[in-house]
Amino acid sequence: GRWSRGLGDVYKRQVQTRANHVLAFYDPADAQIFIGPAGLDVGPPDVSLVHQYAHAYVDQHFDLDGVVTGVFDADAVRARDALMEGDAMATLALHSAGSVNEVDLDKLALHLSDVEVTDYEGYLASRAMEDVFLFPYREGAEFVAAILDSGWWPAVNAAYIDPPVSTEQILHPEKYTEDPRDEPRSVLLPDLRDDLGADWRLATQNVLGELILRAHLDQYLPDSLEAVTAAEGWGGDLAALWQGPDSNEILVIRTVWDSTDEASEFSRSYATVIDRRLREPSRVIRSVLPRGAGWWRGAEGNAFLQQEGDAVLIIWTSGTETMERVLEVFVFGEK
Repeated sequence: GRWSRGLGDVYKRQVQTRANHVLAFYDPADAQIFIGPAGLDVGPPDVSLVHQYAHAYVDQHFDLDGVVTGVFDADAVRARDALMEGDAMATLALHSAGSVNEVDLDKLALHLSDVEVTDYEGYLASRAMEDVFLFPYREGAEFVAAILDSGWWPAVNAAYIDPPVSTEQILHPEKYTEDPRDEPRSVLLPDLRDDLGADWRLATQNVLGELILRAHLDQYLPDSLEAVTAAEGWGGDLAALWQGPDSNEILVIRTVWDSTDEASEFSRSYATVIDRRLREPSRVIRSVLPRGAGWWRGAEGNAFLQQEGDAVLIIWTSGTETMERVLEVFVFGEK
């Protein structure tokens, strides 16, 4: 569809290319370290092998598969992945330099994300997605370093029993370590099947989290710092993609923020995203649109943005008529 067209071929090429230069990875299902094709040609053991040994050691005590088993929140899975990769990164840094602060985390994270199998294969290698590639290694190591500062290795061990539940907690470790913790808020979306008709289906629904929202903003904002700032203060979200006839799609994102000011900051930045993505769209003027809401129409489709207190609603649709139907559910139907 419109939002994912072309990714299939890119995914196949990337998986084939990456498989050829994988050095080593640990498979918790088989409890084994596997050496990839590129690893067979390495003279002295690559640093990534130390990384895999660290995974194997932790798996003996905490069951790495169990850390993510039964977790269906994609943002929470990324957070747990960052704990595991960050732990192995910290172990590697201590092994090679004696301190996490004495290594170039960017360089090491880039190397490890490139030579081991990760959950992020198949993404387009934009600047924003590179940050997603590096996140479990770089920000994961920084998170574990903060845990080490708070209570050394017993505190890291405790994190496997009570793992982080959002990428926000990884990006801002104090939101995990402080009492009370900054926990994500639950967000709900209505089921659109009765309103859209039998030709429509829910393709996917999940939590984006601060990390993916930041990457989404960074694709369209000219300044990466603005994307980082706009995504901070995240409180929770839920995104749903609906697919219908003739390649029509609906993307709904409902977000909540730590304060009205944080929601306003995000809303202002997202208005820029809409303008850039729709390529200078025209504003749809409707007297029934609520205060704080905007509807834009351009060559690439339609977008709707509404802030209400600490909540922001975003809707993308392919066609104008489809937007009318969705707004009946989310906006007009609530009046």
